[in-house]
Amino acid sequence: MGEEKLINIDEIAKKIVQDPILMQKLSDRVLELLREDTRVLKERCQGYGNRF
Repeated sequence: MGEEKLINIDEIAKKIVQDPILMQKLSDRVLELLREDTRVLKERCQGYGNRF
């Protein structure tokens, strides 16, 4: 990752930390992604179980 991108990420993170609404939106999105990932992993594990 280039230095410019790191600076941009740092600026965005500072804005999010200072704004409760942005923090909530970020938290909601992270939770949504974790739930989706968990669902996909669960489906994969069940699929492997059916093969044996």
